[in-house]
Amino acid sequence: EGKYDVNWFETAIKILGKENQYIVIPCGGHGNISFVSQQLEKEGYSTIIITDGDTNGSHTLNRDIIELYADPEYVNRRFHTDFKQMPRTKSGLFRAIREKDDVVKNVLSRWAKKHLTIDHPFVQEVARHLTEV
Repeated sequence: EGKYDVNWFETAIKILGKENQYIVIPCGGHGNISFVSQQLEKEGYSTIIITDGDTNGSHTLNRDIIELYADPEYVNRRFHTDFKQMPRTKSGLFRAIREKDDVVKNVLSRWAKKHLTIDHPFVQEVARHLTEV
């Protein structure tokens, strides 16, 4: 959906060995996805739209937002929280962290680029969505 999601998806796609098959394009949020998709399809491109779990669509993540896939131990160290596991909702995450949402998203986007693995739940979800197409 947004610019901070790019690292997550690009890393997952690379781990899955599909970086030559897919290009990740941020749309600036959920409201812009249909327009961007229509424009790309007019030019002959196929699109796969994977959205956060807080939206309705055929390819949505299981969690409200992508940041909820981050490692709770890292989040605790970086943001001085005490999660035993990540919250279930985006409001639960952002309420517990005393930073601007964009700061949190940026930090966790950089974390994802370095720490996702083939076994990570986010990578496995992306794999499932790509095979459902």
